[in-house]
Amino acid sequence: MLSLSELQPFLEPALEELGLTEYEMKLYFLSLSLGPLPIAAFAKHLGISRPNVYKVILGLEKRGLASFSHRESRSRTFIVESPNVLLQRLKEKRERIEKVDSRVMSALPDLLALYQQGDRATAIKVFDTEKKWVEIFFQVLTETKGDYLFFGNVEKFLALAPGVQQRWVEERIKRGIFGKLLTLPSVIAKEKSKNDKQELRETRFLPGTESFETSFLIFGKKVIIWQPKAPLAVLIEDEYIVQMLRSIFSLLWKSAESFIN
Repeated sequence: MLSLSELQPFLEPALEELGLTEYEMKLYFLSLSLGPLPIAAFAKHLGISRPNVYKVILGLEKRGLASFSHRESRSRTFIVESPNVLLQRLKEKRERIEKVDSRVMSALPDLLALYQQGDRATAIKVFDTEKKWVEIFFQVLTETKGDYLFFGNVEKFLALAPGVQQRWVEERIKRGIFGKLLTLPSVIAKEKSKNDKQELRETRFLPGTESFETSFLIFGKKVIIWQPKAPLAVLIEDEYIVQMLRSIFSLLWKSAESFIN
């Protein structure tokens, strides 16, 4: 069986997570090891006055780790709640954080749409590994408000990570995110476009365009540019650059040909 001093390194992160102060943690450990004691005894062990001990106890009560003020006056010794209560408070905090996180995530596209860049410098990030490439690809789904816009070579793009691509499409459909694809005509691209309705997408083809291999995808106020030869992806976060690319996309979209099954 481990001693309290051996258990402290395991308990301290949990107590810090709940926001305990230095003296609140000291009192918690003392109470666990010494059991019920009068306030005067804890004051002596901690080297602080009795009124200050009461303040520390109040802090523990606020965090649900003690219930001293609710005890009968004839039993005014102090002891913290069972360590099981500590685990319960941690669980409750995690659940609260998960709820808040879920709400923020659901509102993230709207929050990003409201965000104004002003004179803030353009943010550019380069992703040169498959793991990082996949992370930024799925980031599109958590940040998209409205449609996403794809421009480029679908055939080369699909070859980057076929398994990942399909998972991404399935997740996108679950989220109800619609896509507009403006791409070079090819057998693969036209075959893929046959599933447009089921996969919440509209595909159009660039007529009379010289072949190229790169692609970009616009979502929110960001654009990802893919270079399949390296392979690498470049993320640009700049509302003015994205606004320009959206305008170019819109112009080409209107002049492009729709594929009729």
